[in-house]
Amino acid sequence: ARFLADIHLNADQLAEYLRHDNPHVRAWTVRLLCDRGRFPQAVAAHLSELAKSDSNVEVRAQLAASARRLPTSQGLPIVRELLQRDEDVSDVFQPLLLWWAIEEHCALNPDAVLELFSSSTLWDEPLVKSHITQRLMRRFAATGKRSDLAYCSRLFEIAPTDAHREHLLKGFEEAYAGRSLATLPETL
Repeated sequence: ARFLADIHLNADQLAEYLRHDNPHVRAWTVRLLCDRGRFPQAVAAHLSELAKSDSNVEVRAQLAASARRLPTSQGLPIVRELLQRDEDVSDVFQPLLLWWAIEEHCALNPDAVLELFSSSTLWDEPLVKSHITQRLMRRFAATGKRSDLAYCSRLFEIAPTDAHREHLLKGFEEAYAGRSLATLPETL
């Protein structure tokens, strides 16, 4: 409530702006809320719902960009909802904005990112298949650090099917092109 008082909005006003007819009002409301970097969980729930239901790609793009700046516990639920938006699979910007958010959370809390992908239904979402899983594997494999290679192993373990693992393998191969495989952990 203190955060809402700081920006002179009460919960009713906030909900009104997030449902406003003008998508620019909705996008700027998201931007102003998220620029502070943290807010009450009730607000996070409103933003997740907006990510699930908003029909405007600019609002969804702002949600994706803002999810990057939020704590993992508030940002990844927004990302989860946005990853399920099939209409964004061929958008020029949205898949990369979502990747940008996920990549930031890989650095902050990789376990939470892998938890996001523990849902087998997320793997079959067009956005995830086309733009995210190979990048996720490539991101962890590229560092060559033991801890990140352990995340590569976990990704292979949680992938629901062999087809998904083959998709991950392409990302791994891209990251390791021209590098020796001799130092890989036994699990890989």
